[in-house]
Amino acid sequence: MGQEIRFRYESRGTNLSQTVLEYGTGDTETIPFIYTGGAPVNINSQAGHFDYAYEEAGTYVARATVSTVAGDSQSATVTVQISGP
Repeated sequence: MGQEIRFRYESRGTNLSQTVLEYGTGDTETIPFIYTGGAPVNINSQAGHFDYAYEEAGTYVARATVSTVAGDSQSATVTVQISGP
């Protein structure tokens, strides 16, 4: 157990604010859209990955949620099956 799994994502939309991944274990990770100073930047796409190591065998449902500045969101899920030794 503890083998790392990579979750890749690509988000497109208008005024995106963040991507949150829930691993199905109670753990979450957030990647915000960041801009430095000045007027807000309209972010319309984001791509990357999350790495996570499940510590116990079982079936988990991971959910990625992308949100916009206005508060709209869309989610996608994937089922992960971790086998024992």
